[in-house]
Amino acid sequence: MSAELKTQVVVVGGGVAGLSASLALANSGIKVCIIEKGKLGGHVARLAECLTGLNPLLMEARLHENIEIVEKAELKGVEGAEGNFRLKLQTSGGEEREVVAERILLTTGYETATPERRYRPELKNVLTSLEFEDLISGCGELEINGRRPRRIGFVQCVGSRCKDFELCSAACCAYTAKEVWVVKSRYPDAEVFVFYMDVRTFGRDDKLVERLKNAGVKYIRTRVAEVLEHDGKLVVRYEEGRKTKELELDMLVLAVGLRSTGIAGRFGVETNEFGFVKADARGRTSVSGIFAGGAAIMPLKVEESVITALAAAAEAAKGLERGKEGFETLEKGRGLGVVVCDCGGEIPFAASIVEFTRRFGDVRMASSCEGAVKAVKELAAERRSILFVGCSPRFCERLLKRVCARSGLDPSFLEIVNVREGCAWVGGDEKMARELVRLGIERLGFAEVKSVKVSVVKKALVVGGGPAGLSAAATLSELGFDVCLVEKEEIGGMLNRLRSVGDRAAAEVLSDLKRRIEGVEVRKGEVLALEGTVGNFVAHLSDGSAVEAGVVIVATGVSELPQAWKAESVMTLLDFECYDDLEGRTVAMLLCAEREKVGYCSKLCCLSALKNALRARNAGAEVFVFYEDIKAYGHWELLYNEAREKGVVFIKSGDVKFEDGVLTAFNEFLGDYIELRPDVLVLCLPLVPNAVGFKLPTEDGFVVDSVENPSLRLKPLVTLVDGVFVCGSAAKPRTVEECVVSGAAAALRALEILSKDALVVQRVVSVVDERACSGCGVCESVCPNAAISLEERKVGVSTYGTVLETVVRVSHVDETLCKGCGACVAACPSGAVAAALKDETLLRSLDILLS
Repeated sequence: MSAELKTQVVVVGGGVAGLSASLALANSGIKVCIIEKGKLGGHVARLAECLTGLNPLLMEARLHENIEIVEKAELKGVEGAEGNFRLKLQTSGGEEREVVAERILLTTGYETATPERRYRPELKNVLTSLEFEDLISGCGELEINGRRPRRIGFVQCVGSRCKDFELCSAACCAYTAKEVWVVKSRYPDAEVFVFYMDVRTFGRDDKLVERLKNAGVKYIRTRVAEVLEHDGKLVVRYEEGRKTKELELDMLVLAVGLRSTGIAGRFGVETNEFGFVKADARGRTSVSGIFAGGAAIMPLKVEESVITALAAAAEAAKGLERGKEGFETLEKGRGLGVVVCDCGGEIPFAASIVEFTRRFGDVRMASSCEGAVKAVKELAAERRSILFVGCSPRFCERLLKRVCARSGLDPSFLEIVNVREGCAWVGGDEKMARELVRLGIERLGFAEVKSVKVSVVKKALVVGGGPAGLSAAATLSELGFDVCLVEKEEIGGMLNRLRSVGDRAAAEVLSDLKRRIEGVEVRKGEVLALEGTVGNFVAHLSDGSAVEAGVVIVATGVSELPQAWKAESVMTLLDFECYDDLEGRTVAMLLCAEREKVGYCSKLCCLSALKNALRARNAGAEVFVFYEDIKAYGHWELLYNEAREKGVVFIKSGDVKFEDGVLTAFNEFLGDYIELRPDVLVLCLPLVPNAVGFKLPTEDGFVVDSVENPSLRLKPLVTLVDGVFVCGSAAKPRTVEECVVSGAAAALRALEILSKDALVVQRVVSVVDERACSGCGVCESVCPNAAISLEERKVGVSTYGTVLETVVRVSHVDETLCKGCGACVAACPSGAVAAALKDETLLRSLDILLS
């Protein structure tokens, strides 16, 4: 057996959840070891168009000084207890290793279900969703037997929501929509059919489904009975309404459900009937010192997997010693050092570039990312300006700039020249690469943006005192940081109007959260403005005071849309939570009431309606639920099944009216209108976001979090403003349990900043010449970060010797929000906006390329 490896937290599972949690812990100064039975990346690495977004995360993890990785390792046994766990491993090469850790985080992911024989999975043109992802990954052609399929079908709920596995797999509807979008984007003339039971998508995914329907994709509500083969064609037999129909297809894609891997059971933790780990909202399992997140605890999408893993990691981090990373000063580069990386042979002219650059300075050659980072670190320690020649800045810029800063070199004196994607991959030659290198060397000489060292205020500001805000404040306080919690109304938010949360009383949940924030400073009021930058914010409150903080967590939550239908028997879902006069009553629940006023799905309505419908039914009421889709994702499917078994009547309906106490709705199954006179009509109204109080980029009023490109949600809770995080329903409607989880996850994101004494910040912002600004507002409309707004100014105007005062509108750039992308510069018709780089600089760069 090789020498033992000691670490603070061992993360079992190197998929997207494990990677995200490991990096967050490592960036907070905690030593981590990732154990992965295969290769890093998990299933996400197989998803079409996702590997590009995942690669920077993989590179950062492999090169992080606080992370050790053991790949292709099989777990042979676990011994010990919290503080001294001992994991025995065997690698693919037969080597035996032992990892000693204080805590264990289980992010063991999922396995996919095996399709039933009636779907004919043995046929070449019947693929599982992951097999289909392999087929469409990259720019590969969509072909079966050398022909492009013209008619493609997608079947939902294969291996889930069935007798063998009752749970909804939560992710299938969304990833199917993404796969359909890829097909329609590449082959607009393809006919696409989606066979589904309920469409369970939310937010952006919900809007994508609507766009697909508008583009001609046919969604068919049914359960596919069987798949036949006839003359090389597939024939799908299904029911629609009361009729049995058949549809001929060229290809069929099966959206297989997500199942437990069973690995977590080896750690002695308690699991549920489906094999998933039982864990509370903080990721704690039945074994002290072992935590769980991601798809190890339930079927989840990528975003939710990352959030639950971060929350569990935050709990695991409590009480652990955190290492310090710091630097005394940031110095300018002296002389030039060049690092040329051939990216594992992907840049064929790398050796020639080395010879070309020898005349400019000290040149180091590397054949891998690890070697390149080591060379950059050596040159930074010598305080040289560094030219890195290799892959795209997207993959390496963040990592290399951190290496420079930790070595005391101003990251502004690092220039990255992309000769892989920008030259070698697009047919460029050695001459083109040399020109790019020459430009990079010149740009190092006239770099205008300099970095500054910002001391981090060791305090967090949490805006909003609902379950998410309370969870975030409590977690950060338990991690050892000062927290100021600002709430404009009553602590607890919507928890104060709920009867229960899961199997617990809402009052009990709120009491626990309040107990956890006993050491937190609580202020009543609102945040009216936010100034400063990451590590050093100043928030101005409605009471005239100000709060300094290193990070800000937004948890402002949602409110119920005001009731529109006025009648004595009509109430909202939140009012019904505390309604008890139910025995012998007829209760009608109308889902998606007034949804057209907001244009999005509020997600929680179905879940809360199911909970209250079952409560009413158990109390002796007759309950009827009118719906479009029942979005009982994940374990909520069990509650849906229980409600149906107990006699709650679910009616798929449309065109609903309520007049003179009579509810009229079109029943899609019967094909006719039905009438009901309920004693109580419950309106499940949309949830609308509460105002934040200061400017942040939003969509439908919800705070926008960052998205990797392609659209991969690897950094949920991180807003477009550095140092500002969002959790709970401020970002999207979430259940109370999800709010508590996201609050803890946001706290770990904040810990990545608060654990440092100082940060390196580069001020890259656009500047407006108010004298040239016409106030047209074009820059405001194109800014992706909501950093520009029109403000009124009083100015004096001289008219024939008389000075008059008038008001003009001019653009103002919020430096906290601006990322220096330059969109406003390109759009401004008056030329009043200047880029982060001066025009002379850009023109000089062009001169170098063209000379």
